[in-house]
Amino acid sequence: MLELLRSDGNILGEMVAVALVVGPAVLAAWGMRRAYLRRRASEESTVGPLPRIPEPDRAPDGQALYTGTTYGGSRARRLAAHGLFGRGPCRYWLERDRLVFQRLRGPVTSVRDVCKVGLTGAHAGRVLAPRRIAVIAWRLGDTEVDTGFAFDDAAMAEAFAQRVAAVTGSHVAS
Repeated sequence: MLELLRSDGNILGEMVAVALVVGPAVLAAWGMRRAYLRRRASEESTVGPLPRIPEPDRAPDGQALYTGTTYGGSRARRLAAHGLFGRGPCRYWLERDRLVFQRLRGPVTSVRDVCKVGLTGAHAGRVLAPRRIAVIAWRLGDTEVDTGFAFDDAAMAEAFAQRVAAVTGSHVAS
């Protein structure tokens, strides 16, 4: 039977081989997507609504790499709720009493309840040189979360952290 499937020009054998390779990959991707959607729905019901606003009508104050949002105190347990899971470019605005940011093609998020601001070299699975990631600890409903913004150099991250601390009335932790 195997010799029949191995012969040259055997379309059925080639289709079986493709199904044996592609089938498990498709099933794995489907299962991971289903688990992610289930996790996201569960987290959205427990952490509360994301504070969203319309996009500000002025140019952004800057851009950074959004490294992700994790549960407070954890550098690796990422939050899947409200589309905060992924990593990618974002732009930000610093307003009178809040930080506003928007991930590429994502919602505009308003952060007011900032607990503290810090600098690190690793957050949500992203590792850079020391003090190149500004981490903003804030409250999402009753849950404390940490959102990371990575910059090209430590001076840019430090300036961002100082500006966020100034507009939100918090301080930069050492």
